[in-house]
Amino acid sequence: MSKDSPEPIELDEQYATLLPKAERFAEQLASQLQQLIRQHGFTLPFPIKWRVKSWESLYEKISSGRADPPITHVQDFVGLRIILLFKRDAEQICNLIRRTLNVLRSYDTTNRLDPQEFGYLSSHYVVRAPGAWLALPSFAGLDDFQAEIQVRSFAQHLWASASHLLQYKQARAIPRDIARSIHRVSALLETVDLEFERVLQQRDTYRSKLDNLESDEPINVDVLARTLDMLWPADHKVEDERYAFLVERLQSAGIRTQTQVTALIRKHRAYVLEESARRATEIRDAAERYGVRDGKIEYQDGDRHVSSLVDGDTLDRVRRGIFYSHVALTMEALTRECPKNSKS
Repeated sequence: MSKDSPEPIELDEQYATLLPKAERFAEQLASQLQQLIRQHGFTLPFPIKWRVKSWESLYEKISSGRADPPITHVQDFVGLRIILLFKRDAEQICNLIRRTLNVLRSYDTTNRLDPQEFGYLSSHYVVRAPGAWLALPSFAGLDDFQAEIQVRSFAQHLWASASHLLQYKQARAIPRDIARSIHRVSALLETVDLEFERVLQQRDTYRSKLDNLESDEPINVDVLARTLDMLWPADHKVEDERYAFLVERLQSAGIRTQTQVTALIRKHRAYVLEESARRATEIRDAAERYGVRDGKIEYQDGDRHVSSLVDGDTLDRVRRGIFYSHVALTMEALTRECPKNSKS
């Protein structure tokens, strides 16, 4: 610690004062990023993790000269971690971060490694929240905070977690007899990312051939995803559409090709969309009239007790006049076409 740095007691007092604000900043930043990522159509296998550096770790970093006060400007005082299933998604999230947040610094740990070396790979961004987010009431008084965001694929995260637990982050820390095995594990995990990318490319090529809605292609999850995207409004689609479930229901009803799915949807499309809007209006009006308690709307409708489970996403959708997802719209069409076979 330099002679101009605050004394430990002074730093401790600053830390105690800043900690609640730092935790609120981390939580709100993670929440906004989560919404942003979902709005752009990405699925997170895990919620965004955040943490505020402990006092012991922060003091050790400042006293060793690896960081300088003020505390709010220590690069990783606030840290977030975003894990994506695929390396391709991780790269696109990095682009999203660069476009949306105020990036102060960035680096990629891949660039630190020689070809013969191994280590955990991830992209790092030191950021401030954009002005539009800082204007929100939830960010009030948090203008001076910054955060370090790590973005990794799942395979990269698996290696980082294992190497941290084993304390094998650097080659010189590894017993000679174990080094060969560790290198092999590192290479295998990197291969996982490459092979997943190959699978995604093959899927993209396959889906690009499905634009002919009148084809006799047997239905599968990719055929359904592409077909439903073309036939239903985009704003009805949800993050976790249950395509595999729908394949089973359609096949049990004797609907086995893309042409048959197309005919089913076109036949009942107008009615089903009207039904979705009607249900949305019903739930929206009930929420406004009776309120939402513990994630449920409950009320008495004559002799009928009505209880509907709702969450924030559902309320947002019904306020926009949307109730059914793509799969649910198709299931409603199937129910009208053949009620007995569509029952689960």
